[in-house]
Amino acid sequence: MWDGRLPYPLQDMRPQGFLGRLFAQLEARNLAVPDNPKNWSDNDTLYILMQKGVDASGNLIVGDTALQLWLQAKTAPANILTPGSVAPGYATMADNVTRQGVAGSSAAGEFPKFTALRELPGATTPM
Repeated sequence: MWDGRLPYPLQDMRPQGFLGRLFAQLEARNLAVPDNPKNWSDNDTLYILMQKGVDASGNLIVGDTALQLWLQAKTAPANILTPGSVAPGYATMADNVTRQGVAGSSAAGEFPKFTALRELPGATTPM
């Protein structure tokens, strides 16, 4: 019997942790939702996934807007760090993420994070 809540695959896509809080802080005003994902209702979560659910966990994309954003991201040129630019690139990304948000408790295993693509000698880097 359905209990009225989002199905678990969509619940798992809900932003969480440091990156989820940073996303919420950056997008809350534009999406008219609370700035902490813990305070989002299921309706808020579904709306956010439909508008911005481009890089969520799992393999689902919810709605046309999120699909169009995903397609744009997949066809845009990738910013790949070359071996000589890894250290300064990481420093710049770490600086950017710490300026945008405040880290949570390290006891909870949360600290500033960012993602990057880097070129590895002898490896094929996806474009």
